Amino acid sequence: MARALPFVASLMLAACAVDGAAQETDVATSSAALESRGPLGAIRMTPPAGGAPFSNICNVAPKLKYYGGPVLQNVKIYNVNWGTQVNPMVTAQMPLFYADVVASPYFDWLSEYNTTGLNGVDLLPGSNQGISRGRFAGSVTIVPSLCAGTGNPNSCNVSDTQLRAELVAQINASHLPAPTKGCDGQNDTLYMINFNSSVKVSLSLNFDTCVQLCGYHGTGTYQGQRFAYAVLPDLITGLCAGACGPGPAFANTTGIASHELIEAVTDPHIGIANNITSRPVAWHDVTCGEIGDICSFLHGTINPNGTTWTVQKEWSNVANDCIVSRPSLPAVCTGANTPVGCRLCACADNNQGAVGEPGCKGATPVCETDALNGNHGFCVSPDGGADGGGGSDAGADGNVAPPDAGADGGAIVPDGGPHADAETASDGSSSSDGSSSSDDGGDTGATGDGAGCGCRTVRASADASSSTMFGAFGALGVIALFRRRRVATSDASRSTSSMI
Repeated sequence: MARALPFVASLMLAACAVDGAAQETDVATSSAALESRGPLGAIRMTPPAGGAPFSNICNVAPKLKYYGGPVLQNVKIYNVNWGTQVNPMVTAQMPLFYADVVASPYFDWLSEYNTTGLNGVDLLPGSNQGISRGRFAGSVTIVPSLCAGTGNPNSCNVSDTQLRAELVAQINASHLPAPTKGCDGQNDTLYMINFNSSVKVSLSLNFDTCVQLCGYHGTGTYQGQRFAYAVLPDLITGLCAGACGPGPAFANTTGIASHELIEAVTDPHIGIANNITSRPVAWHDVTCGEIGDICSFLHGTINPNGTTWTVQKEWSNVANDCIVSRPSLPAVCTGANTPVGCRLCACADNNQGAVGEPGCKGATPVCETDALNGNHGFCVSPDGGADGGGGSDAGADGNVAPPDAGADGGAIVPDGGPHADAETASDGSSSSDGSSSSDDGGDTGATGDGAGCGCRTVRASADASSSTMFGAFGALGVIALFRRRRVATSDASRSTSSMI
């Protein structure tokens, strides 16, 4: 059951519930962990106006901790169009964007969030996974039973519960490919869902896309297997236009998509967590949120295959900063500390080194994953004790594998067509605009699904030097809409958020 939380003194407490799960929030100025039940909530903010600068860095030092849940090891992305009226720029360009971004250095540094050999904060073994490059599996246009047409902005409503039910129905009808498991036995599938401007997706009461939210990621279940999805409203036309980032409309589209993509990879099941400090939560900061929330609306660019795309920066514990990539990454071990400073491999690294990224390659193209083998965690030859498999869908040469064949009735199209011309963003960057226990996060027996969003207290500052209200993003999966005022700090890349 949903529970409304009162306004207390200078604190505005925001709570949301999905599928009857109650929520709790902590005070933003407190260092206590945010305790919650079920899918987590979001800060209710005022949409921006007038081209105000965007940024969202929490006002404490961020540090992502590992809570024991799974990650998406070699993510397999489906670009899903909710009906035939999705903005044509989105339908044409997002498949190219996903194909490029998952095979770029934007993914390589995420190995710092490998769970290989890690215990969660509960001191129990983690998911023992790596994170490496993924692949774009295809684009699918479904004809949903709800809100398939057009209309006035936000005129047709789809709840998160209805959305998940629709995805399952489309899979059952063979219109949408079913989720699969990777070489690690965990889900590897992520549905990135695009909507036209007439569709409002309601995460919960009073938390709607293009009203309070720019997007979110969540978790569903199909035949006992969890899968990840992201909700991406139309940021080019309608109520979200100009409200979800500092750049041109399509740059904001890829910025929000990359935010949700990387959060889904590093924390796919936070939306169904009963407590944000326990499994199936993976990488998270209880004060600042997920990897993307810490860096919301801070844009950078990537340039794979000669095309420039805008992406959101993500939080790196190693760099202690919001980054797009890191220039120096540890090599994967081929023996005990060989080469010096190497990291242990996971099956995510199989055949991943052939195109220049860190991974198992050459004479040792596979990772030994047998914990009883003396070479466990090292790249070995195919006959060196490993199973010789390459990640769930990785091509043998380390490149992104071809898209899946279409399911019956599904309009799955491969990555193809000319790349978009680059456009210079307003900030000078270039963007393409045309441009286990039951809580271990495994893929069996899951009955609860939901979406992750950020339940967080907003507190009116008592500091006479500031009349802003600071929002600390926690336990997210959601991007809220709000106007921001940049405030200088000792770190030039950081600023605090204002709610007006």
